[in-house]
Amino acid sequence: MTNSIFPLQILKYCSPSRNSQEDWKFISPESTLFISGTKDKKYTSIGEKWRNRVPLQTEKVTEAGHALLVEAPLRVANIISEFVKDVEKRSSESSSAIERLSIPTSSYIPDQSSNNMISLSQMDFELFSVSLGEQGKANQGVFGLGWKGYSRPTEKISTRRGILLSIASSGTVGIGEVSPLKGLHPESLDVATEQLKIIKEFVNNESNNLPKMDGLSILRMNGSLRKFIDNIIKSCGINPQDLCLSVRSGLEMSLISLASQNESLTIPEAIAEYSISSKKDKEYLSSGVISLNGISTRVPQGSIQFYSQSAGITFESVKVKVGHRSLLEDASFVAATSVQTSNKIRPDANRSWSKEEASRFSNLVKSFGGDVNRIEFIEEPLEVQGALDDHIEELEGFYLSSGLTYALDESIAQIVEEEEYDLALIERRLKALLLNKKGCAAFVLKPALIGIEMSLNLGIVASDLGLASVISSSFDSGVGLSYASYIALVSDSISKSRDIPTFAHGLGTFTMLRTDTITPNFSTFVSITGNLDVLGLAESLQSLSLDETAIKKRGIETTIQASISLPFSSEVACARFADWPQQPRWSPWLSSVSYVNGSEDDSETEWTLNVRGIRLQWRAVSVIQSKPSRVIWESISGLRNKGTVDFVPTSKTSCTMIASITFVPPRPIAIVFKNNEFLKSFLVDKLLNWSLEMFRDVVRSDFALERGDTELGDALFDAVEGKASVAALLLRGEGDADSEWQ
Repeated sequence: MTNSIFPLQILKYCSPSRNSQEDWKFISPESTLFISGTKDKKYTSIGEKWRNRVPLQTEKVTEAGHALLVEAPLRVANIISEFVKDVEKRSSESSSAIERLSIPTSSYIPDQSSNNMISLSQMDFELFSVSLGEQGKANQGVFGLGWKGYSRPTEKISTRRGILLSIASSGTVGIGEVSPLKGLHPESLDVATEQLKIIKEFVNNESNNLPKMDGLSILRMNGSLRKFIDNIIKSCGINPQDLCLSVRSGLEMSLISLASQNESLTIPEAIAEYSISSKKDKEYLSSGVISLNGISTRVPQGSIQFYSQSAGITFESVKVKVGHRSLLEDASFVAATSVQTSNKIRPDANRSWSKEEASRFSNLVKSFGGDVNRIEFIEEPLEVQGALDDHIEELEGFYLSSGLTYALDESIAQIVEEEEYDLALIERRLKALLLNKKGCAAFVLKPALIGIEMSLNLGIVASDLGLASVISSSFDSGVGLSYASYIALVSDSISKSRDIPTFAHGLGTFTMLRTDTITPNFSTFVSITGNLDVLGLAESLQSLSLDETAIKKRGIETTIQASISLPFSSEVACARFADWPQQPRWSPWLSSVSYVNGSEDDSETEWTLNVRGIRLQWRAVSVIQSKPSRVIWESISGLRNKGTVDFVPTSKTSCTMIASITFVPPRPIAIVFKNNEFLKSFLVDKLLNWSLEMFRDVVRSDFALERGDTELGDALFDAVEGKASVAALLLRGEGDADSEWQ
């Protein structure tokens, strides 16, 4: 008898004649009971053999044969009852992933009356493109990305292309990234795009009765997230098994973001709050910081491989790609790096070596004077030539002969695929494979490949085994890297609470991004010692600071214009308006405007805008002209926008102010408004016109106060404040415009 398995699988697993000895290596021994009658010599012998292979529990019913349920039903029932009670008692004391999970086996049917229910209202996506290459260096592109043959440095990738996915719910927007990587994901970007088109069409069709999402259930990461996505995908006419891995990962990101915002928590805080039951496992979360490793990528044959500090950051650990050149070159480089830098070293062979080659590599590093104590572990040093069980045994043999520990990367993804994402089976198999193994140091988990939910749960499985989790990127942009860091922070908290050593996480690929999809970019949150402020990053991404310059131009430019008569000269108006840090006084939706270098003489400024809780940032350069008085600006990063404000004299003491602004509506704003014409009308009637009126009244108020007319100055100031309050209500979706926002 074995618990927590689907009915058909129970029938199979409880039939010894339908299982090989290999099958029984993957059971969970502590929750498996084998019962036989003493007169049934064959099955009693089978039970003894299996107990010798795995420490499952066996019971013999005296004076009974093969038909136990007929010959001794009461005794069998009592044995099973006592066993179940014992398992339940042990289960309540354990925090393993399988015992924490309760994976729904039917369609996703949440409690529709719950306050946690989230309605999906709109979905959209757009392509992005970021350049690859070490920051601050002339060389463009990266060699040897992916697994298997793609890890060879024969093809250079200069541009990372992907998709930013947006899903909205009542004005809240969840962002995800879909970035299949050739050689890692089985699908191409084109295939992923076609699937997203189908899903988008279904979600945006108001006639479709979309199920509501139970936010708390999603955040528990107990399988409901996968089931909810499967339910949507089936409704779209797509077999869930055919859903692209990168698309599933992106959908998970977006939905987790929506669920977290619904609870007014950042994503890592929400995941820890609802998916981790032990308070002790969460006590290190408040540090908010994880360590990242640097990376030395593969180089073409004949080139010199080297590692230098990237972007001025001194990482405590560096991943060194090996296995693509001769053993002499690899060993020489690793040995030199181990003595010439202060870094710990993490060679990554991507299953490139035979047992003999791996052993020779180890010996060569030592013979070259390398400090092997600086090697944390080797990621997947050995090629796979047979069953995965045999592969693990060979890895263990390598550890015993060389003293170098190993980490599982491709092997984890292989098991996840073979077990069809069934965490119960995956956990049993991993625990059986690693039973009494001493050489495995960590699981390397790629959320962009196996998903956010699976990565978190496998991190818990690793901690149950006393192993660390290393969360690794797939050369994702800042969005994907951010979600990976959230899982890393939670995993580290669990490991630290259980006194399990932690390692730097494999997110140092950000140093290879010449541009990014978020503003401030991912690197902004990394210290000079390679530590990432995850909670600060989470707060930034939660407010959706997407860098529109990395997104493929959609050609949906919107131009808005407005004008107003001002009771002061064009020179005065121009000078007052071009005092950029003062802009929030008459545009309350602006959080701040500042000079990048802190000087008024600087033409570059940084702007932050808030609309309905969505924060957008950009940098702009401006030119101030006189005769005629004019202000011209254009963004150079972030939200794409440009514009002019002309101050046309009508007399010596008056002028007409004419503002013209052109911008591409950022996806989070556009998806909330749904209707671009309404967006344009709202911006002109409610924001731009009000901004000009408030500018007029702010300047008049300043003039009145400067000449001592406090009564007029205060009255004008109160008028500005009143209008700003109304604008704030509208921007939060309150007031008489709320129905249109919806």
